[in-house]
Amino acid sequence: MQYFEQAWDCLDPELDAETAYSYGQDFAVSLRNYLSWAAILRGYPDRANRWGQEALSRARTIDHGNTLAFSLHLTAYTEFLLCDRQEFGRRAADLQPLTDKLGLPIFQSIGMAFQGALLGWQGRPQDGLEKVEEGIEKSDSIQFRIYKPIFLLIRAELLSELGRVEEALAVIDEGFDVISTTQEHWGDAELHRVRGELYALLSRTCEAEVEYAAALAIARDQQAKWWELRTSTSLARLWQSQGKRQEAHDLLAPIYGWFTEGFDTADLNDAKALLDALK
Repeated sequence: MQYFEQAWDCLDPELDAETAYSYGQDFAVSLRNYLSWAAILRGYPDRANRWGQEALSRARTIDHGNTLAFSLHLTAYTEFLLCDRQEFGRRAADLQPLTDKLGLPIFQSIGMAFQGALLGWQGRPQDGLEKVEEGIEKSDSIQFRIYKPIFLLIRAELLSELGRVEEALAVIDEGFDVISTTQEHWGDAELHRVRGELYALLSRTCEAEVEYAAALAIARDQQAKWWELRTSTSLARLWQSQGKRQEAHDLLAPIYGWFTEGFDTADLNDAKALLDALK
C-alpha cells in the first residue's frame, strides 16, 4: 500500500488525464484500483471498497473503453474477495457486454470466470463450472496466465460444491504449478487454505492442518491480514469440531481483534459468529 499511496501523492489527475491513451489505462484509475486491491489483502476492507468505487467513478467519466474494462475487473476482484455478492454481480454484468462490444479478449476471459463464480453463488455450480472453464480456455488460448490461480480457485470451489473433491484438489495442484511459472504469489495462502478445506471434507484432518499451517505462515509473512483471518477461521472451525475449543478461540481472537473496519463483511461476520460459539 505504501508505494501506491506515494505514487498517488505524485499524481496530478488533470495533468495526467491523457495517460489512458498513451499507456492503455488512466493512471489515476489504475492507482486507485491497485491501492484498493492491496488494501483488502492488508486487512482494510472499507478503504478497499471506497478506493475501488473512486476508481470506477473516474473510469466511467473517461471516454476510454480499456480503462473502464480495467477498472470494472479490478473493482470486481475486490468485491469478490469481500464476498459482496450484490456488487460483484453488478460488476460482472457490466464487464461482459463491454468487453464483447470492444473485443477485449483478456477482460472477456476474466468476465467469464466472474460469471462462473456468480452462478455458483446463485446455487448453479454446474453452470458456473462450465462458464469458468470457458474463461480458462479463452485465457489459455491467448497465453494470458496472470490471474489464472484465481480462475482455478473458483473452479476448485465449484467442483467441491458438486462433490468432486478429488478433482478440486488436482485443480489446486495446477494452481501451484502456474504460480511456479508466473511467480504470482499473492494468492499462495488462499490456495493452501482451500486445499485444507478440501482435505477436511475428505476427513483427512492431519493434511488439512498442514495446509492451514502453511497458509498462516505465508499470510503472516506477507502481512496479508485478510488471508490470515480466513485461514484462522477455517482452522478454528476444524479445531472446534475436534473439541479443541480453547485452542480455536486463542487462534482466532487475536486476528479478529486486529481489525478496525469491515465488520459488516462476510468474513468478519463469520469469524465473529465462530468466536461467539467458542465462548
